[in-house]
Amino acid sequence: MMNAKAASLGCTNSHFENPHGLDGKAHFSTARDLSIITSEAMKNDTFVEIVSTKTITIDNRKLENHNKLLWQYEGTIGVKTGYTISAGRSLVSCAERGGTRVIIVTLDDRDDWADHANLYDWAFETYEMLEIAAGETITAALPVISGVKATVSLMTGENISLKLPRNSGYTLTVEAPKFVYAVVVRGAVAGQLVVRLNGKILAAVPLVYKETIRQAETERLTAYELIKRSWYKMNEYGGYQRFGYY
Repeated sequence: MMNAKAASLGCTNSHFENPHGLDGKAHFSTARDLSIITSEAMKNDTFVEIVSTKTITIDNRKLENHNKLLWQYEGTIGVKTGYTISAGRSLVSCAERGGTRVIIVTLDDRDDWADHANLYDWAFETYEMLEIAAGETITAALPVISGVKATVSLMTGENISLKLPRNSGYTLTVEAPKFVYAVVVRGAVAGQLVVRLNGKILAAVPLVYKETIRQAETERLTAYELIKRSWYKMNEYGGYQRFGYY
């Protein structure tokens, strides 16, 4: 089950033959895979509560966490120390600052406490978590042809936050049709908001119509306009026009 779960998470260089982590002939992993597993585990609130607990008393027995970073580095919330003769000192840690979580993994590192602290300092100074768009953020407006209103607003259909280098200079591009025909239905996908950094696409967020707009009964289309409208409806989501940076 552990191997199946690891594979489903995208771990490509791990194999487990026991659940306790002691040495085994076919028991191995990598720093990358351990960071993937840790990222998934930290989504579980109960797990976070356990690995962030410094001390606890159970049945009059006091237990103390061996992870010194919980005391030494502000914001540390886990995760696990480890040592075997074959593997040496292994440490997986997680720290949080300003809503940003960073996971660090070192293997066979004799100075792991100091190395993790230095890596955290670098990570928090270099990167920041940015809220690119909150749900229902208005990003643009499209002309509405033959509708009871002349325009319809586009809004983001979901939240999006990205961890980016500080002062990275990312761009937001609205990609949507140049206009839309009534009827317009609130919540229907109209386009997308694309986040780029140095020309590379980091994320694309759906843009949806903010409101429903009925077709105006007094607005009659010519035969050509009806054909054009039918063609547009068939190709409405087949491609987008970029028309601005925000």
